[in-house]
Amino acid sequence: MNENMDRSGADRNYLIDIFRLFFSIQIVIIHTAPFKDIHGVVFNAIVSLLSQTAVPFFFFVSAYFYLNKIQESSNFSSRYKKKLLITYLLWSFIYFGAGFLLLVYHNSGMTEYLSYTKELILAFFTTGSSFQLWYLVALIYCVIITAFFQQKQKMNIFCNISIVLFSLYMISNHIPFGKNILFVTESSKILSAFYALLVNLIRAMMYFTVTYYFIKYEKVILHISKIKILLAFICSVSIYVIYYYINQGVDPVREIFPFLRVVLLVILMIWILLIPHKKNSRHWGFFSGAAAFSYYAHPLIAMAWDILLFSILKISISNLLRFILTLTTCILTAYILYKWNNRYLNKLFK
Repeated sequence: MNENMDRSGADRNYLIDIFRLFFSIQIVIIHTAPFKDIHGVVFNAIVSLLSQTAVPFFFFVSAYFYLNKIQESSNFSSRYKKKLLITYLLWSFIYFGAGFLLLVYHNSGMTEYLSYTKELILAFFTTGSSFQLWYLVALIYCVIITAFFQQKQKMNIFCNISIVLFSLYMISNHIPFGKNILFVTESSKILSAFYALLVNLIRAMMYFTVTYYFIKYEKVILHISKIKILLAFICSVSIYVIYYYINQGVDPVREIFPFLRVVLLVILMIWILLIPHKKNSRHWGFFSGAAAFSYYAHPLIAMAWDILLFSILKISISNLLRFILTLTTCILTAYILYKWNNRYLNKLFK
């Protein structure tokens, strides 16, 4: 998630770091549902729009920096893959350990331990060691695939494959036999996990493709008038909210949002690149670390609060308070780790 951990602030766009933190908060909102009891359709549509844009934004930013850096340095790809893998291994180890501690806490038997171990091994290579880590798994696979085509100077083939696969995926959501188009069924846990990996990878490849064309035509795109950009943004958001309202709160993710999401991501990236920003503020570097830590750690922290409040203290709290406790703990912990500046703990921010 964090492509550049240079604490000096050189050549760093901190607006991206701020948006990373903003969208990480949206992910915490998805998983803690603080606004569950608010029934305003327009409000819920906006929350849904922001939340569903979060991970795509992470893919878009990662792809933007990766595709730019790989052109500047021939060995950047291997270093980036190594960094992603280390981050994934570290957080996997943390969540594996937390899972086993839970089994001990519930006095589980050997059968549960064996079943959990098998599920962990499968999830590690497919859907992620924890549910939010699917992003890292898909990103690692996507970077490996992209690097192969980049070395062969065949990025156009990569883009064409991505577009075809994404088109098949979209069709598969609208016809009864759709999943057969992708030659995968969900008849078992293993096939279900690999199908989920396939879908996540298709999405990641599509965002890399969009970013590739964004970089290719960046000079032209950045010369689009601000009025047109603003109108495109207003139209995209309006279409989403109207569709959400007409369908009585049914999220239009499958039907129209993948296309609106691309428009919104491009608009957001244009704004980030055009708005003047400070490049040398060491304090702003905290935003990037807080974003990464909040994204990776929030399920663990939420679980810790649940055990403390519900299981031990027998206290019941609202989803909103649970969200506030989880997010506050994430930010404070990230700040402590950031100020500590330990070379090993910093790897949790990558």
